[in-house]
Amino acid sequence: SVLEVLVTDILLLFEEGAIPKLSFLRVLRLLRLIRVLRLMRSWKSLYKVLATFVRVLPQMSNLLVLTFITMVILALLGMQSFGGIYTPGSGFSDVPCPGGICPNPALQELPYRHFDYFGPAMNTVFIIMTGAWIDAAATAVEVLGVSAVNYFIIATL
Repeated sequence: SVLEVLVTDILLLFEEGAIPKLSFLRVLRLLRLIRVLRLMRSWKSLYKVLATFVRVLPQMSNLLVLTFITMVILALLGMQSFGGIYTPGSGFSDVPCPGGICPNPALQELPYRHFDYFGPAMNTVFIIMTGAWIDAAATAVEVLGVSAVNYFIIATL
């Protein structure tokens, strides 16, 4: 059966050391999850919902591409507007602060949500678009003033 093959493969992976060692209870929980997924076929209404979701996924690709393009544009706009504002002159350390303790105690650690590079800018835009924009906006307002909030409101919409 499929379950036996899955269990055998999982046990072989554990023996080879490819997967970190898990406790016996975690393996049992994993098997319980597989059982629930198997029982899902008998639950007709849930099966219909999931089948509809899988059928709609290709049609959602256009929306995902549009969202990604919007995120790239907002990240580039944020890099132009807010890139490089967190400097020692504005009260932020330009060197890493391990454990949150900076070499210069008068400076703060570089915020997690910043626009200095494309990767963190995309991450910041994703966080803004999911509704947690207030932390990123608060640090930008500390440096640039209240006018910085306009970008965050537009990105949230």
